[in-house]
Amino acid sequence: MSARDLAAPERQSMTMKWSPFPSVLVVLVAVSTFAVSMPAAAASGAFTVPTTLDDVLSPSSAPSLDLATGDPSTWIDAQDGIDSQWSGESAAGREAPRRIWALFASAAVPGLGETLTGRWLRGSALIAADAVVWSVRIDKNDEGDELEQDYKDFADLHWSEEEWSKAIGGDPDSGIDENFDLWRERVGAEDATSIDDIALYVSREEDLREWYENAGKWDVFSWGWREFWDAEWNRNIEYNAVITRNGVYAPNPYMPPLDEGDPDPRDRWFDRSDALRTPLRDEYVGIRNASNDAFETRDQMTTILLLTRVFSVLQMAYLEGFVGGRFDAPVPADHGMTSRGLGVTKFGPTGTGLAWKVTY
Repeated sequence: MSARDLAAPERQSMTMKWSPFPSVLVVLVAVSTFAVSMPAAAASGAFTVPTTLDDVLSPSSAPSLDLATGDPSTWIDAQDGIDSQWSGESAAGREAPRRIWALFASAAVPGLGETLTGRWLRGSALIAADAVVWSVRIDKNDEGDELEQDYKDFADLHWSEEEWSKAIGGDPDSGIDENFDLWRERVGAEDATSIDDIALYVSREEDLREWYENAGKWDVFSWGWREFWDAEWNRNIEYNAVITRNGVYAPNPYMPPLDEGDPDPRDRWFDRSDALRTPLRDEYVGIRNASNDAFETRDQMTTILLLTRVFSVLQMAYLEGFVGGRFDAPVPADHGMTSRGLGVTKFGPTGTGLAWKVTY
């Protein structure tokens, strides 16, 4: 039987730090699927593609491009007619949209304002990204909560404040009080005669979270872990039984080899680099760190959610003409606005193809 078999609480959790790479892939796949499926559906004649914002809000007010027609020349003529509505038009002569409700929509859901005003590619990308971030945030919050309960259960099972208090106070009934005396200076507890003399100690009633943190974080609390006081526990684990003396873990920092050629006494410690790190303490620290990592990722996702809303609102403020002077200057005749959506373009003297035009 291994130490982990006996040490692990009833509920085990496996965790790994979140990486943004899978989420970025999800967003890219969503946007790519949108961009590919729209032309395919249009080419099959399933719908007539709206090419301007007027088409979206009032379909009968502007010509449309009907890809169901089999003659490519008619597609080109139709596209030329649509583009002519935009090219060379003076934006200064038109009233800016300035739909303030679109800003509020984007503040609620990034990309919603863009989508409702006909900017589907922008909107769908932001909405997809927001959905991914929400999913990660919820998942990491649940993971952090579960791991937090795990490490609390683990400490309650394997760390004893009663036994630790006995060691600190030199209780004659404690099997480790002499061992703690050897380490008082090393852990900064030279004058401690009770737990109240330990500067880092707080009771469960004062601060429960810090109480759990202290158990694994600071060396002075090491004597509360089971290996230091539970002889039966150590006898049930092969390695523990080999390195403990009289059944309890009592590394002596001042013990030299008795004779030349004797094994290094540190071989009787769990960790040669740190005699006070026991297997149970290490496992507890690992679970607690995993919980903290999950909560940290959750907080990062919360920040991203806020930033995407700010970005979407600022973008809509620009697109709707609230900022940036977007509608203050005329459009040059040779650099007119380009209609958004699926269109037809010429390739060479005889070639014809479909193109997805996006004004960004």
